[in-house]
Amino acid sequence: EPFRYLSNGVAEATWMRPRLGQSVAAPGATTRRGYPSATVPYEWEDLAAELAAKETILAEAHALLAVPDRNTGWNYEFRTPMVKCFVEKRQLAQWLSAASTLALHEEQPERAMAHLTALCNLVAWHDEEFTIVGQMIRVAVGGLALHATWATMQAPGVSDAQLAGLQARWERLVLQLNYARSLEFERAGIGQVFAQVRAGDESFSTALGASMTGGGKFADRLASVAWRAFAAEADELFYLRFMQGQIDAARKLGRLRSWAATQPDVAANAALLTAFDTWQ
Repeated sequence: EPFRYLSNGVAEATWMRPRLGQSVAAPGATTRRGYPSATVPYEWEDLAAELAAKETILAEAHALLAVPDRNTGWNYEFRTPMVKCFVEKRQLAQWLSAASTLALHEEQPERAMAHLTALCNLVAWHDEEFTIVGQMIRVAVGGLALHATWATMQAPGVSDAQLAGLQARWERLVLQLNYARSLEFERAGIGQVFAQVRAGDESFSTALGASMTGGGKFADRLASVAWRAFAAEADELFYLRFMQGQIDAARKLGRLRSWAATQPDVAANAALLTAFDTWQ
């Protein structure tokens, strides 16, 4: 939890708290009276001990992230197995955010800025990996970095030069336009599935990598024949229309940097799904 809501327009950054609060208890933990406990006290000293154990890993991450790798090297054309490091990225982002928070609490702005800089560099990591899940992880990491940035701006001892450098780093990040590119990639991949099933080369299940046997395989083939005869063109047209709306909205958000200007487009595109579900 990067901050705590206090009232309209007022929040408290986590580093300002004298005590952290509660954490999930280990299995079998009990209260002082012997009752099962779901939570246990978790204080700044506990966080410091956990981060001390990860000091070497975080130092290696700082060095590695200093020059962001643009993609994972996945071969899109031949569809080799995707390099999956999504959970690891999010976990690293959480530890960097926690390390920055602890440093601010201990009044060490230089150390906090170092962790925050690494966290922002992680947002830039694999920015040209144009899969939807890859870009979604970047957005999730960016959310943690945004909260950590806000908390840092509330801290004493952070210089104007450091804040200017942080702003410049944020300005170099590209999220919405790269998300639009990932939607284009997704559309191209699903377009291949449509083409294979319409040509009779694949059923829906096999085109998506599933394995069918016996009666299930026969039913899957039968459904694909019926779809080709009665719904193929309309479904593909609907899919392309919906995806183009999503892509246009993401491009507009990246260009204008205004959710207020983009939200009506997103709502109109979402209405297509509502109408489709109602029709079904």
